[in-house]
Amino acid sequence: GKQAWFAQQTMPRLSVRGTGAPVVDGNLVICGFDNGRVAAYDVNDGSVAWDVLVVPPAGRTEVERLADLNATVVVVGEDVYAVGYQGRLAALARESGRALWSVELSSYSGLSADFNNIYVSGDGGELVAVERRTGRELWRQEMLAYRDLTAPTAFGAAVVVGDLEGYVHFFQAGTGELQARVRADSARITSAPLVVNDLLFVLTDGGKLVAYRDQTAPE
Repeated sequence: GKQAWFAQQTMPRLSVRGTGAPVVDGNLVICGFDNGRVAAYDVNDGSVAWDVLVVPPAGRTEVERLADLNATVVVVGEDVYAVGYQGRLAALARESGRALWSVELSSYSGLSADFNNIYVSGDGGELVAVERRTGRELWRQEMLAYRDLTAPTAFGAAVVVGDLEGYVHFFQAGTGELQARVRADSARITSAPLVVNDLLFVLTDGGKLVAYRDQTAPE
């Protein structure tokens, strides 16, 4: 239980409620912060591997300057993906933090990835898919506007999100078309759905745990 090391960032006086979890990948611990920065630390001693500003605060008021990286970063191979509130979705090189590409997109709930694409739940309730290598937008689904979506989860050939009324929505990963909608509970869903093997688990704020199986997967 003895503290091995700690790292500290300077935080703004005003921030969006919540924070992203650190991600351990090999010898690095990578995390986004409420000041719009993403940093990587050596897992053994906490020394800084790199520290970059992804979402520069902009505006005159503290509300306008909110630039939180509340969504947990995603690491795929040698790339790190991060998205900020009132900011940008960015791809960074894992070893150096060098920016590979960035696009305007605001999110406080999160993102996920499969081999080809990045999926983001925007702050207005839109679900957006972008090409992982280039950042090119592939599709945008706006039928769930202002339903306070969870972070998306890639599940087989689908992308899944939960919402404030306890519904779970399944969209086709390639096109964004709605495949299915089921209600897990009357309580809202805050946590992103979790995939384990061929099952999708959804935990509602009412304490109900529901599992779904991909009916399109081969037996």
